[in-house]
Amino acid sequence: MADVNLSARDYELYGAGFGILQYNGEPLDLISNFQDSGQPALGQPIDVMTINDVRPRCIIPPMAVSSGTLTFTTYGLKAEGVWGTIFNGRFASAKDLVDIFRMQLELGAITICWITVDLDGSPTKCFQYSGLIVTDARKNINVDNQGARQATQTFTCKYTRIQEIEA
Repeated sequence: MADVNLSARDYELYGAGFGILQYNGEPLDLISNFQDSGQPALGQPIDVMTINDVRPRCIIPPMAVSSGTLTFTTYGLKAEGVWGTIFNGRFASAKDLVDIFRMQLELGAITICWITVDLDGSPTKCFQYSGLIVTDARKNINVDNQGARQATQTFTCKYTRIQEIEA
């Protein structure tokens, strides 16, 4: 076995302090819990075989992928509210999720980028999400009588394509 010494700089690290979400070239502020569940294959692989074969002759892979899903949590700014906060104010006039759906029909899908940064803060990779639409928003209010708590909003988005571009 080879003698390999790896440090933290050898790994792709994501998460708080290791990435930035951008829309129209501007960072989206106050983002946490960014998760991308990917684009699953559309359909199943198919074994090609005759009735006399004991093993498949070949396997035909799926030829397409379905839409991907990503989620992230944000904090609404007091002055703008959560709808004015996300996507740099694109949905500032929205009052609820139905307004977001209607505005997306008028404005069309958007493109965002998740930029990973190295431990020293320099950009390492950029993942561009195209055809993105907001599909759900959930308010996370955590209040008890023991002190200040936070009210966050978790957004679920669908996208048609993800590609790695130069950071």
